[in-house]
Amino acid sequence: MRISNPEFEFLVLLSRPGITELESARVRDLLGRPLDWQLFLVLAQRHRVLPLVSRNLYGFAERIPPDVAAAIRSAALEIANSNLHAVRTLLELVATAQSVDIRAIPYKGPTLALEAYGDIALRSFVDIDVLIAKKDLSRLRRELVRKEYSETLGYSRSLEQRYLRTGAEFPLRSPGGVLVELQWQVVPRYFALEFNFDNLWQRRRPLKIAGQSVSQLSPEDLLVVLCVHGGKHKWERLAWISDVAALISNNVQLDWGYIRSASRNLGASRAVLLGLELSGRLFGVPMPREARALGRDRTALALAQQVEAQSLASTIAPDSAPDGRLSFHQVAFLWRLRERLRDRMTFAIRLLFTPSISDWRLVDLPSPFSSLYYPIRIGRLFWRALHRSSPDETGARGSYRR
Repeated sequence: MRISNPEFEFLVLLSRPGITELESARVRDLLGRPLDWQLFLVLAQRHRVLPLVSRNLYGFAERIPPDVAAAIRSAALEIANSNLHAVRTLLELVATAQSVDIRAIPYKGPTLALEAYGDIALRSFVDIDVLIAKKDLSRLRRELVRKEYSETLGYSRSLEQRYLRTGAEFPLRSPGGVLVELQWQVVPRYFALEFNFDNLWQRRRPLKIAGQSVSQLSPEDLLVVLCVHGGKHKWERLAWISDVAALISNNVQLDWGYIRSASRNLGASRAVLLGLELSGRLFGVPMPREARALGRDRTALALAQQVEAQSLASTIAPDSAPDGRLSFHQVAFLWRLRERLRDRMTFAIRLLFTPSISDWRLVDLPSPFSSLYYPIRIGRLFWRALHRSSPDETGARGSYRR
């Protein structure tokens, strides 16, 4: 991949799970040029790759300005300490779920750091994501509230009930301040892609953390989940691509036959191919020969080029609005990401017609009149389109709010 911005190219090289001799030579070459170190630090923070940058810069420390090196080390140490704090919360949460016989699968966060990088300190994360069966939400939520977790949505009882019918996660904050998200789906309902929790549970793998057994997704399921998650966010962060590259590199015995069938059944083959293509283009991880069974997809290649050009190459601001709204470009991207027509149509219908938190907050209708939210929804979208605002917005951390 040709990158015209030297700071971004430098960041891409230092965000890799490992650096080859050829890549080290390129790093030294870039260090011999004038770099905008302030821009580099901003990019590293925005793409959530400071821990990898800190580790990979270790052999080049004498060529880094002292103040920049100190800032990177300090930020990486702060992330490592924060991660250790989050791990304690994770272990407490898993123990709580196990005590009431609730199945829970942490993913991303600490378990992904260990699975992909072998080190909790090498991945930056700000919350703990835990997959559960939706039927267990009320029980686990009740147990955590008893342990002084606080609920963060702040919705009225009627609004919360409506949200739970269409949402995908329920956030709480631990007594120590760690955000925990109990998720019954990986992506919001409008995405029209539903993972079967029972299947994920049957294929789970055990993981030991500080002597405690924790369930984690199988590497194959984790790869599909990561590619769907990255696609949902238009792969706006290098960290998400690095996760895929590290997972593939660290699991040479992946069952690509299962990945092919699972992604095809979900309608996520294109999302997986896109993740693999980006990990190859940006991080030099070749697509395994066995992965070629996934086939070739011209749209996936075109989307990879779009990600490179619009979401990654030297840009600082993400495509998403700060309040979570989806831009027109993101909606178009998500439409193209789905390979099946029926999934595209379901995505469009749900995006257009599912009432949102903003719709519900506009007017609190009694349950017998809830069907009136549909014309309210369409009217608000039409009004927003007339005023050239973005077509929709997602809610707090993946909930669907417009």
